[in-house]
Amino acid sequence: MRIERRGFERIDPQGWNGTEAAAVLQGVAMPEWYQGVAWRERGEPVIWRADELELMTSPSVGQSSLVLDDPGLPDAWWEAWNASLDALAAQRAPRLATPDTVTITQEQVTQTLTEAFPGLHRAWPTNQFLNQLEVAALPEKVTKEKVLVYVVRDGHLLVLRHTDYSYEEVGIQVPAGSVRPGETPEAAALREAREETGLPEFKIVRKLGETEYDISPYRFEIQHRHVFHLEVTEPTPERWMSQEDHDGEQEPTYFECFWIPLKAAHVLQSGQGALLGRLSD
Repeated sequence: MRIERRGFERIDPQGWNGTEAAAVLQGVAMPEWYQGVAWRERGEPVIWRADELELMTSPSVGQSSLVLDDPGLPDAWWEAWNASLDALAAQRAPRLATPDTVTITQEQVTQTLTEAFPGLHRAWPTNQFLNQLEVAALPEKVTKEKVLVYVVRDGHLLVLRHTDYSYEEVGIQVPAGSVRPGETPEAAALREAREETGLPEFKIVRKLGETEYDISPYRFEIQHRHVFHLEVTEPTPERWMSQEDHDGEQEPTYFECFWIPLKAAHVLQSGQGALLGRLSD
């Protein structure tokens, strides 16, 4: 059951029966509409509407129209989605955007809203007629100071992976993290290497340079990375487990640490291998 309460001022001559009107669409995957009823709240300038729809037992994909993470939907879902988009594209919407009969288009909506709200990247339509919109304002990107370290031993690079996630989700990475307020990049590089690997002693060989990486849409953030070549000053196993405790401010992060040949280091995720070539300079 879908229930809506709307004041008189929000009911225009076109009405507000979108759920019922959508029932005429063919080839679109959506809950089937059975019946609806509308009534006025006594003594108030308010109209209520209730629509009985097909019961959907599957969980929702998300709580908004903006999905930033892969929801892991099956191929059949995407096939139905694509077929529905094709069916919608074949429809003709008679509704008009304004009293002067200018038809709404997605391009007009995006242009108008981005002119009014410079921080808005895109407007997402929530129905096929483009007469109602939920506007998803993507956050403004911020630049964060980061460090990234290449720990090298005998032609091998020290890498790690998050054991709580699959390779498909996080890949393989090198020790890296944020530069804290008042901390130098050199101090941050040594601290992150110790915290993520569990090894106590490292030595900075040299700074290889700086680079930037946009990690959107995972986070709307541009990472300004200070990249260092480090050496470990004690013997290590070929493979071991470690954890980063985050000073007790959040749950520990668990890592598996191991060595890979430098020639194979192109597998690093998120652009972390950008300055590997400078190790040979």
